[in-house]
Amino acid sequence: MEYANSDQLSKEIPYWEKIVSEETNHLPVDHPVGKNSVDSIALLTVNLDQEKTDDLLHKAGMAYNIKINDFLLIALVRTITRWTSSQSVWFDLEGQDRKSVV
Repeated sequence: MEYANSDQLSKEIPYWEKIVSEETNHLPVDHPVGKNSVDSIALLTVNLDQEKTDDLLHKAGMAYNIKINDFLLIALVRTITRWTSSQSVWFDLEGQDRKSVV
């Protein structure tokens, strides 16, 4: 709670207010006026074999000193930025961990 009320964190408020106020682009769609319902979706499923799963869960994170969730989020960001030709992506994330800030 002390950090949340600190002057150090308060100094970041203008930066984050600017970021949040910037206009964001929506993801591209094939048919903007077409049907947008559950029965109109397409699903792509990819399965990894045991070796690749182990590599992803254990080796990839260790190589970059990050956790699997961070690794997967980075992959998602890279995929979306390449798909949309954008240099940034906005996500609203919610975490269940309540780790202390150092």
